[in-house]
Amino acid sequence: MTASNTCEDCTTIFEFCTACTIGSCTVCAPPSVLSSGHCICPVGYYHSSVLCETCQSQFLGCIQCTLGSCTTCDTAQLFALSGTSCACSSGSTLTGTTCTLCSTLMTGCVTCDSPGVCDTCNTASHYVFDSGTCQCAVGYYKDAAGICQTCGSAIAGCTACDNNSTCTACDTANLYVLNGTVCGCATDYALVGGVCVDCHIPCECPGHVWADATNTTCVAVCGDGLTYAPEQCDDSNVISGDGCSSTCG
Repeated sequence: MTASNTCEDCTTIFEFCTACTIGSCTVCAPPSVLSSGHCICPVGYYHSSVLCETCQSQFLGCIQCTLGSCTTCDTAQLFALSGTSCACSSGSTLTGTTCTLCSTLMTGCVTCDSPGVCDTCNTASHYVFDSGTCQCAVGYYKDAAGICQTCGSAIAGCTACDNNSTCTACDTANLYVLNGTVCGCATDYALVGGVCVDCHIPCECPGHVWADATNTTCVAVCGDGLTYAPEQCDDSNVISGDGCSSTCG
Protein backbone atom coordinates (compact mmCIF):
# COMPACT_ATOMS: atom_id res chain seq x y z
CA MET A 1 0.00 0.00 0.00
CA THR A 2 1.19 3.54 -0.77
CA ALA A 3 0.91 6.64 1.37
CA SER A 4 -2.01 7.79 -0.83
CA ASN A 5 -3.95 4.71 0.35
CA THR A 6 -4.04 3.32 -3.19
CA CYS A 7 -3.62 -0.45 -3.34
CA GLU A 8 -0.89 -1.56 -5.72
CA ASP A 9 0.28 -4.98 -6.73
CA CYS A 10 3.52 -5.92 -4.96
CA THR A 11 5.00 -7.01 -8.31
CA THR A 12 4.72 -3.48 -9.64
CA ILE A 13 6.74 -2.20 -6.70
CA PHE A 14 9.21 -5.08 -6.26
CA GLU A 15 10.25 -7.35 -9.11
CA PHE A 16 9.36 -11.02 -8.51
CA CYS A 17 7.54 -10.05 -5.27
CA THR A 18 4.26 -11.74 -4.32
CA ALA A 19 3.70 -10.20 -0.86
CA CYS A 20 4.94 -6.96 0.63
CA THR A 21 4.53 -4.13 3.06
CA ILE A 22 5.28 -0.49 2.47
CA GLY A 23 8.89 -0.25 1.40
CA SER A 24 9.72 -3.95 1.69
CA CYS A 25 8.96 -7.24 -0.04
CA THR A 26 8.22 -10.16 2.28
CA VAL A 27 7.63 -13.07 -0.14
CA CYS A 28 9.32 -13.72 -3.49
CA ALA A 29 8.15 -15.80 -6.41
CA PRO A 30 10.39 -18.86 -6.96
CA PRO A 31 13.09 -19.22 -7.97
CA SER A 32 13.91 -15.67 -6.81
CA VAL A 33 14.97 -15.23 -3.19
CA LEU A 34 14.50 -12.46 -0.65
CA SER A 35 17.47 -10.17 -0.03
CA SER A 36 17.20 -6.98 2.06
CA GLY A 37 13.52 -6.47 1.26
CA HIS A 38 13.92 -7.16 -2.44
CA CYS A 39 13.78 -10.25 -4.67
CA ILE A 40 16.89 -11.31 -6.56
CA CYS A 41 17.84 -14.23 -8.75
CA PRO A 42 19.69 -16.88 -6.69
CA VAL A 43 23.11 -18.35 -7.42
CA GLY A 44 22.93 -20.42 -10.59
CA TYR A 45 20.39 -18.09 -12.17
CA TYR A 46 20.58 -14.83 -14.10
CA HIS A 47 18.14 -11.97 -14.61
CA SER A 48 16.65 -12.23 -18.09
CA SER A 49 13.99 -9.67 -18.90
CA VAL A 50 11.34 -10.34 -16.22
CA LEU A 51 12.50 -13.87 -15.36
CA CYS A 52 15.19 -15.67 -13.37
CA GLU A 53 16.65 -18.25 -15.72
CA THR A 54 19.25 -20.92 -15.01
CA CYS A 55 22.84 -20.27 -16.01
CA GLN A 56 22.78 -23.75 -17.62
CA SER A 57 20.08 -22.53 -20.04
CA GLN A 58 22.47 -19.80 -21.19
CA PHE A 59 25.82 -21.66 -20.94
CA LEU A 60 26.23 -25.44 -20.75
CA GLY A 61 28.15 -26.38 -17.60
CA CYS A 62 27.74 -22.94 -16.01
CA ILE A 63 26.76 -22.61 -12.33
CA GLN A 64 27.18 -18.82 -11.83
CA CYS A 65 26.63 -16.12 -14.42
CA THR A 66 25.36 -12.73 -15.44
CA LEU A 67 23.38 -11.97 -18.57
CA GLY A 68 25.69 -12.85 -21.45
CA SER A 69 28.64 -14.08 -19.39
CA CYS A 70 29.43 -17.15 -17.29
CA THR A 71 31.60 -16.53 -14.24
CA THR A 72 31.89 -20.03 -12.71
CA CYS A 73 31.75 -23.46 -14.34
CA ASP A 74 30.87 -26.85 -12.85
CA THR A 75 34.35 -28.29 -12.26
CA ALA A 76 32.85 -31.38 -10.58
CA GLN A 77 31.43 -32.23 -13.99
CA LEU A 78 34.79 -31.47 -15.69
CA PHE A 79 33.76 -28.08 -17.12
CA ALA A 80 36.24 -25.20 -17.12
CA LEU A 81 35.80 -21.49 -17.83
CA SER A 82 36.78 -20.55 -21.36
CA GLY A 83 36.33 -16.86 -22.04
CA THR A 84 32.74 -16.06 -21.10
CA SER A 85 31.44 -19.63 -21.39
CA CYS A 86 32.31 -23.19 -20.28
CA ALA A 87 34.15 -25.94 -22.13
CA CYS A 88 35.25 -29.44 -21.19
CA SER A 89 38.54 -29.38 -19.29
CA SER A 90 41.72 -30.86 -20.75
CA GLY A 91 41.57 -34.64 -20.80
CA SER A 92 37.82 -34.75 -21.30
CA THR A 93 35.38 -34.25 -24.15
CA LEU A 94 31.69 -33.47 -24.55
CA THR A 95 29.34 -36.46 -24.70
CA GLY A 96 25.80 -35.18 -25.04
CA THR A 97 25.50 -32.48 -22.36
CA THR A 98 28.25 -33.77 -20.05
CA CYS A 99 32.04 -33.99 -20.12
CA THR A 100 33.60 -37.45 -20.00
CA LEU A 101 37.26 -38.32 -19.44
CA CYS A 102 39.06 -39.38 -22.61
CA SER A 103 40.60 -42.30 -20.71
CA THR A 104 37.10 -43.56 -19.90
CA LEU A 105 36.07 -43.42 -23.54
CA MET A 106 39.32 -44.84 -24.97
CA THR A 107 41.78 -46.91 -22.95
CA GLY A 108 45.19 -45.25 -22.77
CA CYS A 109 43.96 -41.91 -24.13
CA VAL A 110 45.03 -38.69 -22.35
CA THR A 111 43.46 -35.96 -24.51
CA CYS A 112 40.83 -36.17 -27.24
CA ASP A 113 38.71 -33.98 -29.53
CA SER A 114 35.68 -36.26 -29.59
CA PRO A 115 34.51 -39.58 -28.08
CA GLY A 116 36.13 -41.60 -30.88
CA VAL A 117 39.28 -39.65 -31.75
CA CYS A 118 42.26 -39.53 -29.38
CA ASP A 119 44.94 -36.83 -29.65
CA THR A 120 47.58 -38.01 -27.19
CA CYS A 121 48.22 -41.30 -25.38
CA ASN A 122 49.54 -42.28 -21.96
CA THR A 123 53.16 -43.10 -22.81
CA ALA A 124 53.99 -43.67 -19.13
CA SER A 125 51.70 -46.70 -19.28
CA HIS A 126 53.32 -47.87 -22.56
CA TYR A 127 50.64 -46.67 -24.99
CA VAL A 128 51.54 -45.16 -28.36
CA PHE A 129 49.44 -43.03 -30.70
CA ASP A 130 48.15 -44.79 -33.81
CA SER A 131 45.74 -42.95 -36.16
CA GLY A 132 43.49 -41.51 -33.48
CA THR A 133 43.72 -44.53 -31.16
CA CYS A 134 46.12 -45.76 -28.47
CA GLN A 135 47.86 -49.11 -28.89
CA CYS A 136 50.42 -50.88 -26.72
CA ALA A 137 54.03 -50.18 -27.62
CA VAL A 138 56.30 -52.87 -29.09
CA GLY A 139 57.11 -55.38 -26.38
CA TYR A 140 53.68 -55.04 -24.77
CA TYR A 141 50.23 -56.53 -25.34
CA LYS A 142 46.79 -55.37 -24.21
CA ASP A 143 45.20 -57.61 -21.57
CA ALA A 144 41.48 -58.23 -21.02
CA ALA A 145 41.21 -54.97 -19.06
CA GLY A 146 42.95 -53.01 -21.83
CA ILE A 147 46.14 -52.58 -19.79
CA CYS A 148 49.51 -52.90 -21.54
CA GLN A 149 51.51 -55.81 -20.15
CA THR A 150 55.03 -56.88 -21.14
CA CYS A 151 55.21 -59.75 -23.63
CA GLY A 152 57.86 -61.34 -21.42
CA SER A 153 55.40 -61.53 -18.51
CA ALA A 154 53.20 -63.88 -20.56
CA ILE A 155 55.79 -65.67 -22.71
CA ALA A 156 59.30 -66.25 -21.34
CA GLY A 157 61.97 -64.61 -23.50
CA CYS A 158 59.46 -62.76 -25.70
CA THR A 159 60.24 -59.19 -26.78
CA ALA A 160 57.34 -58.56 -29.19
CA CYS A 161 53.92 -60.19 -29.37
CA ASP A 162 50.42 -59.95 -30.79
CA ASN A 163 48.78 -61.14 -27.56
CA ASN A 164 49.56 -63.17 -24.45
CA SER A 165 49.95 -66.40 -26.44
CA THR A 166 51.49 -65.35 -29.76
CA CYS A 167 55.09 -64.16 -29.69
CA THR A 168 56.61 -62.57 -32.81
CA ALA A 169 60.17 -61.86 -31.60
CA CYS A 170 62.42 -63.29 -28.90
CA ASP A 171 65.28 -62.03 -26.77
CA THR A 172 68.22 -63.22 -28.88
CA ALA A 173 70.68 -61.35 -26.66
CA ASN A 174 69.75 -63.79 -23.90
CA LEU A 175 69.87 -66.81 -26.25
CA TYR A 176 66.13 -67.16 -26.92
CA VAL A 177 64.87 -68.09 -30.39
CA LEU A 178 61.35 -68.10 -31.83
CA ASN A 179 59.79 -71.53 -31.88
CA GLY A 180 56.35 -71.25 -33.47
CA THR A 181 54.48 -68.75 -31.32
CA VAL A 182 56.69 -69.08 -28.22
CA CYS A 183 60.36 -68.67 -27.36
CA GLY A 184 62.79 -71.45 -26.58
CA CYS A 185 66.47 -71.61 -25.82
CA ALA A 186 68.90 -71.71 -28.73
CA THR A 187 70.63 -74.97 -29.70
CA ASP A 188 72.97 -76.25 -27.00
CA TYR A 189 71.24 -74.16 -24.34
CA ALA A 190 68.63 -75.15 -21.80
CA LEU A 191 66.18 -73.18 -19.64
CA VAL A 192 67.25 -73.16 -16.00
CA GLY A 193 65.42 -70.88 -13.59
CA GLY A 194 63.96 -68.87 -16.45
CA VAL A 195 67.39 -68.28 -18.00
CA CYS A 196 68.96 -69.95 -21.04
CA VAL A 197 72.27 -71.48 -19.95
CA ASP A 198 74.88 -73.62 -21.66
CA CYS A 199 73.66 -77.21 -21.46
CA HIS A 200 76.87 -78.20 -19.63
CA ILE A 201 76.01 -75.82 -16.79
CA PRO A 202 75.56 -76.58 -13.96
CA CYS A 203 75.91 -80.35 -14.33
CA GLU A 204 77.54 -80.89 -17.75
CA CYS A 205 74.80 -83.04 -19.20
CA PRO A 206 76.30 -85.57 -21.65
CA GLY A 207 74.75 -85.24 -25.08
CA HIS A 208 73.01 -82.08 -23.89
CA VAL A 209 70.16 -84.12 -22.44
CA TRP A 210 68.25 -83.43 -19.26
CA ALA A 211 66.67 -86.26 -17.31
CA ASP A 212 63.56 -84.39 -16.13
CA ALA A 213 61.12 -81.79 -17.38
CA THR A 214 62.36 -79.15 -14.97
CA ASN A 215 65.92 -79.31 -16.34
CA THR A 216 67.49 -79.85 -12.94
CA THR A 217 68.79 -83.43 -13.16
CA CYS A 218 71.32 -84.81 -15.63
CA VAL A 219 71.11 -88.11 -17.49
CA ALA A 220 73.64 -90.60 -16.19
CA VAL A 221 75.72 -92.01 -19.09
CA CYS A 222 78.19 -94.73 -18.13
CA GLY A 223 81.64 -94.14 -19.57
CA ASP A 224 81.50 -90.37 -19.88
CA GLY A 225 83.66 -89.78 -16.81
CA LEU A 226 80.85 -87.99 -14.94
CA THR A 227 79.18 -89.73 -12.00
CA TYR A 228 75.44 -89.15 -11.57
CA ALA A 229 72.85 -91.32 -9.81
CA PRO A 230 72.34 -94.23 -10.06
CA GLU A 231 76.03 -94.63 -11.04
CA GLN A 232 78.46 -95.68 -8.29
CA CYS A 233 81.51 -94.76 -10.37
CA ASP A 234 82.51 -93.67 -13.88
CA ASP A 235 86.09 -94.03 -15.13
CA SER A 236 85.41 -92.83 -18.68
CA ASN A 237 85.04 -96.37 -20.11
CA VAL A 238 82.78 -99.40 -19.99
CA ILE A 239 85.48 -101.99 -19.23
CA SER A 240 85.28 -104.13 -16.12
CA GLY A 241 88.22 -104.99 -13.93
CA ASP A 242 89.83 -101.56 -13.95
CA GLY A 243 88.33 -100.30 -10.73
CA CYS A 244 84.86 -99.61 -12.08
CA SER A 245 82.50 -102.09 -13.70
CA SER A 246 81.24 -101.91 -17.27
CA THR A 247 77.89 -100.72 -15.90
CA CYS A 248 79.44 -98.12 -13.57
CA GLY A 249 77.95 -100.00 -10.61
